[in-house]
Amino acid sequence: MTKEHLLKKEDLTPQQRHESASKAGKSSVVAKRKIKQLKSLAQAMLSCVADEDTAKDLKKLFPDLDVDELTVGAALVAKQIDKAAKGDTRAFESIRDTSGQKPVDKQDINQTVKTDDSTMAGIRELFETAVATKSNSAKQDIKLDKPSKT
Repeated sequence: MTKEHLLKKEDLTPQQRHESASKAGKSSVVAKRKIKQLKSLAQAMLSCVADEDTAKDLKKLFPDLDVDELTVGAALVAKQIDKAAKGDTRAFESIRDTSGQKPVDKQDINQTVKTDDSTMAGIRELFETAVATKSNSAKQDIKLDKPSKT
């Protein structure tokens, strides 16, 4: 499908726009429901008890680990820790982030707006004119024209 085949919103009637928005809203609900189901399934699976073979393997890697009723989630975390200890950077980042130690991505944006003397003089003049006009006629509305683009 090329761009020529796509309709613009301006070309649709109000009824067609309404139908299109309705379809989009229904699709969004279905997509959110699927995401919620996947999230619930993942949480349920992670909280299941890990099998005995996994528990034995992890006991070899981490002798101090209590493997009684070891969950799948805990087993996955332990495997990631083992991979990170062997030099896997992505495994390390995953463990770091999961444990709440993810660095915050921040940017400080400081900006100073500089104006020249003529701009400030023009603003001051507009203000003084507005104040003088307002005091001369309390009922008169002050309307400032937008500056012209030059």
